[in-house]
Amino acid sequence: TTPTEPAQSVFTNTTATAIPDNASVTSNLAVTRSGSANTISIDVDITHTYRGDISLVLIAPDGSEFTLKSKNGSDSANDVKAQYAVITASVANGQWQLRVEDNYRKDTGTLNSWSITFI
Repeated sequence: TTPTEPAQSVFTNTTATAIPDNASVTSNLAVTRSGSANTISIDVDITHTYRGDISLVLIAPDGSEFTLKSKNGSDSANDVKAQYAVITASVANGQWQLRVEDNYRKDTGTLNSWSITFI
């Protein structure tokens, strides 16, 4: 018999990555899972002094891009600790990326961690 995959799998990157002022960084996450991604949940933990500067883009192994958060210059609160749902037909297995963009000057931060949960 062939073993079945668990209904849910979580992959996490806990390497802290600095977010430079008015620039972008990309964090990679290797996923080893067969089949399509289908419904996934992305958890993000970012420390930043003005979260309205931040936009987030998830990039699937096949190059598909999903905007999780757009910049909002009027949101002056600190930090991005959020969960985003994505529905995709992209393959699950491979290199996933989270691109964090700081779109304005004067504030920097850190991507503390992020994870993908396959549901």
